[in-house]
Amino acid sequence: MDVRAPVGACASAANVDVAWARPDSEGEQSRLDDWCSATGKPVVRQPASAYPAGVLDREATPAGGPVPDRSDPFSNTGIDPVETLIVATWNIEVGSGDLYAFLEEQIGYSCESARNVNESRVPFVLLVQEAHRASNEIPAIPEGVSLPSAIGRSSARASRSDIVEIADRCGLSLFYAPSMRNGAEVEGEIPEDRGNAILASIPLSGHSAIELPLETQRRVAVAALAHPPGREPIRVVSFHLDVAANMLRVITTGNSTRLRQGLGLASALEELDRGHRQVATIMGGDVNSWSEKESVIRHLTERFPESPKATAEGTRGSYPTDHMFLRTVEGSKVSLDEGSYRVVPDEYGSDHRGRVLTVSFVGS
Repeated sequence: MDVRAPVGACASAANVDVAWARPDSEGEQSRLDDWCSATGKPVVRQPASAYPAGVLDREATPAGGPVPDRSDPFSNTGIDPVETLIVATWNIEVGSGDLYAFLEEQIGYSCESARNVNESRVPFVLLVQEAHRASNEIPAIPEGVSLPSAIGRSSARASRSDIVEIADRCGLSLFYAPSMRNGAEVEGEIPEDRGNAILASIPLSGHSAIELPLETQRRVAVAALAHPPGREPIRVVSFHLDVAANMLRVITTGNSTRLRQGLGLASALEELDRGHRQVATIMGGDVNSWSEKESVIRHLTERFPESPKATAEGTRGSYPTDHMFLRTVEGSKVSLDEGSYRVVPDEYGSDHRGRVLTVSFVGS
């Protein structure tokens, strides 16, 4: 993978605060730029409510106390360490899923409650696929650029969840990067794009956008460092793989669409880590797998050996399409809570059910 931002017609969509990783092939990069040129810029939100009490003050005025570790901008010196972290993944069908209800009923976080009520909750990270954003800042569609069909726009606008509006309303950290336009421009309607996102009740830093090898559609995974209070950061990743390639790709690659994308993602994460402090990583996403035994799941589990066992329980109808993966590093104090990996029993308006796990922190 090539660590550099998009160029040409898509350069305006890149964000200076986001690192980029792209396939090495220049031809592939050119086609990805065409898809990207119809999308808006990535969004990063870091609300004060996502910081443990005192962190902002200490970062701004370190005099009189320990100097923060600048390799970890949210080092949380002096903050009581948390014992656990909840991580969930969910495809919300381009905003059709009721994120507010999901957060309250499955995570225990209320977007309506006073902040002090939520402070007592276990911190969480939610990895979102098919997030959507509506904004007049999304550029006009360049001439000659083909577009994917719109998803969800037939639903009432008020009933769909805009990922940026949710983050602002709920006081959550956000990293959203669009993969593609959500259909053509419609007169009188706000332009939309869709992609992957990370929502968190704790700070995020080190934002990275990873363009997967191009098969059918442009797919951009998002990665960031999540900072549980008093603990080492954990890299969290939200991703979405293609369902299938076109017939030509099937013939030329032996239908290795998802495997190629999954291995491309794993390699990009290794490239981003090179030369930096190694941290534990949790990935979650819509693999679009028909079976829990698919090769992409097997290969990702080999790369992420502490992953929960892939199960056959359906997350989109009867198909096990959504999965989570975990990799620790030497000296890591993160471990998967046995029995915590589960499928959410309700779709909450989406066409997918989410998955949830809990990790514990060992030692002080």
